[in-house]
Amino acid sequence: MNRLLPVLLALLLCGGCVEKEVAPVEMALGTAAPTAHAASCAMLAVAGDVFDCANVLQECTTFPCDVEVEVEVSDDCPLPLMDGADGTVVVEGTWTSADSATLSAAFAEVDVDDRGLVVVEAGAVNVTHDAAAGWTQVDYVDADIVVSDNREPFVGASAWSVDIDHAGSPDDPEDDVYVIDGASVVLVDSKNRDVFLSGVTLDPSCHQNPVSGDGTMNTINGARITTYDIEFHDACDGTFEVRKGGNPAMSVGLDLLD
Repeated sequence: MNRLLPVLLALLLCGGCVEKEVAPVEMALGTAAPTAHAASCAMLAVAGDVFDCANVLQECTTFPCDVEVEVEVSDDCPLPLMDGADGTVVVEGTWTSADSATLSAAFAEVDVDDRGLVVVEAGAVNVTHDAAAGWTQVDYVDADIVVSDNREPFVGASAWSVDIDHAGSPDDPEDDVYVIDGASVVLVDSKNRDVFLSGVTLDPSCHQNPVSGDGTMNTINGARITTYDIEFHDACDGTFEVRKGGNPAMSVGLDLLD
């Protein structure tokens, strides 16, 4: 009998177990991607770019200043990895200059076919824009993150950085490329789950999943530590690869909604 058969059968029977175990990966991406998008759109709008996807409600004439921006989400102004999203993100914060701000973003009015996003609110988000280089960087460390009640609680420390390449057209967010790096500690069912992601790239050529990048997730239950290796691939099929220990890799569907 093939020695791998029992392992493969167990994996097939418990595919949902793996999906539940790696849900913190989805929570991390489901927070980082829309937060970076909304923060970047707000920054570009205040900087004076002609930008149909954002409406500056409170103009900034001298710095520092407090600003409120409504960021449209629609087919013409899509969120990365979230086709069909619709609504408005409210971004508020303090701009210390035209290229630097600390923001919060509220996503409660955004949905995809009546499903909300993983992230409901993100605060203490630091944004830096370099117009000459054509990029925006979004960082949050131990930020005030509120996730959907339908997801497990987002508890613990977090440190995430998202670099956004505007591809020479800051007025068109659809061609932006996002690169996500960072780590989170999530408490689920009294277990710590440590998520580490590196070089996770969201490319406009694929709206279903990141096209590259990897990471690990450690589930800590007392003295027992289980490690999952995470890998994102260029096949645009809405999945990513998960390998538990030395077991064969499994394809897991990526779900960034509540």
